[in-house]
Order: sequence, then C-alpha cells, then structure tokens
Amino acid sequence: MRFTFLLPLLLAPSTLAADLWIYNACGSNPLGAIPIYTVGATTRFEGMSLWEEWTHLPLHHDAVTGGVSLKFGDFEAGQPHLELNYNVDDAAGRVFYTLENVNGALFDGRLVELRVPGCPGVSWLKGSGEGVGTLSCEGGASLVLSFCGTDYWPRRGVGRIHRRRPFGG
Repeated sequence: MRFTFLLPLLLAPSTLAADLWIYNACGSNPLGAIPIYTVGATTRFEGMSLWEEWTHLPLHHDAVTGGVSLKFGDFEAGQPHLELNYNVDDAAGRVFYTLENVNGALFDGRLVELRVPGCPGVSWLKGSGEGVGTLSCEGGASLVLSFCGTDYWPRRGVGRIHRRRPFGG
C-alpha cells in the first residue's frame, strides 16, 4: 500500500493541525483514478487519488476566501463531481465542513463516507444523499473521506505515515 502526500502551495499559518485522509476503493474505470483540485483564492490541481491508495492533505485556512473547496472529478468540464468544502477557523478553534454533489453524483451507486472521529460525519450508501448542511468539529480534526469502500481507516501496522507541516507551520 502506498501513501501519497499533497501539500497546497498557498497556506496561511494555522494553529489547528487539521488534516484530510482520502481512500479510493474505486477499482473499476472510469473511477480508478480521481483528480483532486483545491479551489480557494486560486485553483490548483493536487494530483490523482489512485485506487487502493491513501492520500493525505493538510487542511489550511485560505486568508483570501476564508474557505477551501476540494473538488473530486473533472469539475472544469462541468461533469459531476464531489465537493468537500471546509474552513479552518483558528479563532473558533473549529473546522467547519460540508460534503455535496455538483452536476450529479460522481459516485452514483457507490458508497461515499466522510468520517470524523468524535464528530458528525456523512454516509451515502448510493453515492448521494440529502444535503447535510455545515458540520463542525473541534480543532485538530482528522477527516477521513472514502469512495466505493466499506471500512477503510488508517490502521497501525499499515505502513509508516509521515505528516508534513505546512509552510511557515
């Protein structure tokens, strides 16, 4: 099992050490490799979420827009995509987040889960569900987003996990 680490270029200093773990269990085409984009003050291609791989992204505060949108899928072509929108709020000591489908359900018929230990999460058995509104968790939260799987959590003994600190952090 491989681990991929992605680090956005424009990071505002944050005292909260929030992060996102992504697990892609979609082995069949066309969903085997899923593009990830960060949209805030700028749009940046972060890389691909590959099948049976963990991808790690440190969450950061965008000083210009206040929030960040992670888009999974080809959103620039107007295709169905999944959005994880979040805001790391140092003043409140919380991470605010929401999950939604745009232009249809990218993972139609497949399980999509956003787990946040000790905080509210989202589970869509068929790839879409009711709007969940904005959820929140105390700072230092680890969000775990999985596609097409059943129970994929980082576990001890799976491999060595290195956490990177944001620039200036």
